[in-house]
Amino acid sequence: MIEEIRSLAVLLKPGRIGRQASLVVIGDAINFSTGIISSMILARLIPVDMMGTYRQIMYLTPMAVSITELGISSTVYRFWNFYNERQRAQYARILTIVAFSLGLAASAGLALIAPLLSVWFNNPDLKNALLITAAYPLSTIPLMLLRPVLLSQGYSLKATLLETVFSLFSILSILTPLLLGAPLTTALSIWIAVSLLRLAVFPVILRSSLRAPGAWWDRQIVREVWEYIWPIQVGRLPGYITSYLDKVVTSLFFTTTEFAVYSMGAREIPFIGYIGFSVSNVLMPYLVDDIKQQRFQQAFARWSKACERTALVTYPIAAFCCWHAVPVIQFLFSATYTESSVPFRVFAAFTFMRVIEYSSIAKALGRTDFIMRLSFVNACVLIALIFPLGWLLKGLGIALSLLIAAVASSTYVLHAYKKLLGVRVRTFFPWPRLAALLAISFAATGASSLCAGTLFSLDAHAGVFMLGLNLAGLFVVALVAYGVLLLLTGFVKLSPRQRG
Repeated sequence: MIEEIRSLAVLLKPGRIGRQASLVVIGDAINFSTGIISSMILARLIPVDMMGTYRQIMYLTPMAVSITELGISSTVYRFWNFYNERQRAQYARILTIVAFSLGLAASAGLALIAPLLSVWFNNPDLKNALLITAAYPLSTIPLMLLRPVLLSQGYSLKATLLETVFSLFSILSILTPLLLGAPLTTALSIWIAVSLLRLAVFPVILRSSLRAPGAWWDRQIVREVWEYIWPIQVGRLPGYITSYLDKVVTSLFFTTTEFAVYSMGAREIPFIGYIGFSVSNVLMPYLVDDIKQQRFQQAFARWSKACERTALVTYPIAAFCCWHAVPVIQFLFSATYTESSVPFRVFAAFTFMRVIEYSSIAKALGRTDFIMRLSFVNACVLIALIFPLGWLLKGLGIALSLLIAAVASSTYVLHAYKKLLGVRVRTFFPWPRLAALLAISFAATGASSLCAGTLFSLDAHAGVFMLGLNLAGLFVVALVAYGVLLLLTGFVKLSPRQRG
């Protein structure tokens, strides 16, 4: 297993790009870790119905940001180094005006619809909680510019440290009051106040651009940015549907307690599911170069190998979480949320698909229409399935509709690549080997449970500490079994030095 992780790193080693990607991935891993740790603590601090209100706030406020931000932060990667120094300063000032204006508009919108959402979601506590946190878009949209600016300037470490500090302060600001016995509304008030205080960093990082002489508005720059951004935003609309539809549907038709149970389990395995996306980002310059030089076979081999190496690392973790979903959820969020294991098992299965970003070949080819089609297929299948499956199977049906929609869109884009490239799917996507790895992962997990299940008891009544230790012990046994099966099946071969 360690050798496979090392070989994955060697495969994707791209010098300066790799170092920047590694720092970004580390920052994302820290943010994911702090997020899951805060959820673990909150699940044991507040009752289930209050958790439902908190979870609704934690998706409504980011949803408002996603919809109103218009993707202006993504334009930084395109235009920051494209413009000369004078134009860059004007561009930064225009972004500042737009970001703060959008933040104010989104915050005002949240405050206005808070009473309506409280009625629609049948949750009286949501009104005050949402009014308190309505300023979240104002505290967030301007700061979304800072990471791409720092990355465009080559300051990957600064970007990572800044986001890590923001994440830690955000979590501490809501956990500390609750640990001291304060009500949720007080904790949310402190959290939003700390979030607003973060805006003090904005003029510090952009001080050179904000102080530079020149106008604060330029029609030509606005026109260029708008022409670049509007097609991207249109393509993102289906993505918003797939990201938030399940949460809106469960809020509308479930009780607050049922929503809390569903939302706590409706999450992919923290960080693991995003390794494939990080791998794709690192691979992108190489794919572009291979295609530009018409080295198509090398591009196919690179993409295929990245899929397989990612799966070697992530599949055993996903199989373990699917098999032991109940004790994993009990360890994370206590036995109160045992029923959250139902959607969690489905969401853990997403990892079996997340071996690569499926749109990366389309990006390398410059075929952004493929990306839009993938998003629309995903959204259409989800809309068609979520209501009937949700009515029949409740939370399980909603989670399954998300998984089926993702499988359908990925299958569609792979077949589209097949037609475009004129090769078989297995030439660039090693689905037979991935299927074999899937079987090996579940076989290893099953064998470990059969052989060591009595030694590592997964009884939640033993306490969270012992449950965590037993889960870790059983996972180590599963990894050993996984390694043995990989050797026996020839997926991994020992080098001559290792044999000796």
